[in-house]
Amino acid sequence: MCQDGNSARDGDNPDDSSDEELFGLLVDDDDKGFLDGMLLFADHYDKYCNKARRRKSMVIGLQWVERTLGDRNRSYNIFRMSPTMFDRLHDLLVESYGLKSSTKSTSVEALVLFL
Repeated sequence: MCQDGNSARDGDNPDDSSDEELFGLLVDDDDKGFLDGMLLFADHYDKYCNKARRRKSMVIGLQWVERTLGDRNRSYNIFRMSPTMFDRLHDLLVESYGLKSSTKSTSVEALVLFL
């Protein structure tokens, strides 16, 4: 509020007109293509270039799966099933549907990747 009781938003403020002029200059039709290009560049940079460093996991593959299945709450939060249900699903897929381990991963790891 100003001293005379009027709000600063009444449009009498000289800063309002300079803000409008600045906005008008930025949104000028001649520069619209340039601004659109800069917006696309900024979006691209945020998505693909501005990344955090890759984390190095202390455990890998089957160790992570076993550690996760060892904690009932964590197992449910990640796999949306209890460790018992996970084991039953794994056994069913191995016995009835031919899920097999490969040279690079176990059948348990394959199931985790699928989930």
